[in-house]
Amino acid sequence: MKHLDSVRLLALVGILCITISGITSAGAADEEVRDVEEQRAEYRLAMNAKLLCSGVFVIGRDAEEFIANDLQYHGLSGEDWDKIEVIVDRERKSVTLMAPGVRSRTALFNGDQGCTLLPAGEDRVSFEPHAVTSSLPDPMTQDWPMGDRLETGPLPAEVDGGSLASALDFAFDDANHARPQMTRAIVVLYKGRLIAERYAPGFDKDTRHISWSMGKSITSALIGILVGQGEFQVDDPAPIAQWRSAGDPRGSITVGHLLHMSSGLKF
Repeated sequence: MKHLDSVRLLALVGILCITISGITSAGAADEEVRDVEEQRAEYRLAMNAKLLCSGVFVIGRDAEEFIANDLQYHGLSGEDWDKIEVIVDRERKSVTLMAPGVRSRTALFNGDQGCTLLPAGEDRVSFEPHAVTSSLPDPMTQDWPMGDRLETGPLPAEVDGGSLASALDFAFDDANHARPQMTRAIVVLYKGRLIAERYAPGFDKDTRHISWSMGKSITSALIGILVGQGEFQVDDPAPIAQWRSAGDPRGSITVGHLLHMSSGLKF
């Protein structure tokens, strides 16, 4: 019996150890999940602070209108925004978002460099903003697409003007769609000629927009121009001095990796 009791005792101790270990592991896992969720919440807050700053100070939109018509459809619902304190400082030209249990994040407008998300705990950017002056001629003196001067005259004979107008009506009338399309602008090209354009109320040909992933294509095109000018090659190491120190694994990241969003860096 004593031997059996010892076996039972050892078994009980083993079960207890496994249980305690399981509780510890589960607790650590829960803590890790909680940390990840808090980080995601902060990232969402940061992204929307940057976008709202651009909406207000780069585009010139009203903050509440921009939130309702642009930001509620990308990552944060209306219920989420009800929990967020929005601080628009028009004198400093900054936007700060605050939410319960999440570190606040701020974006700052820097003139021609647009809005920059400030690192957590920082109150200024780490570069000197510079004014950018265009050397291009007045766009109204240049033919489209290099400028804004359009070809006049009737539509090409093979283009049905009535059908074209109906298509534009359809695109801008949300009653035609199961889900509102919120169309802002449509430009129709035919054989290199701009034959129709229409804009939603409050928008025109000069209105700026958040580019979202279109920015990737624009950036790639600009990089392509620099490659064509011989500034660097796509397979060259990324020209970031902080990554080039001996033993830094980021030194193997190329321009191409960054363009393809395959650098391996944590987002």
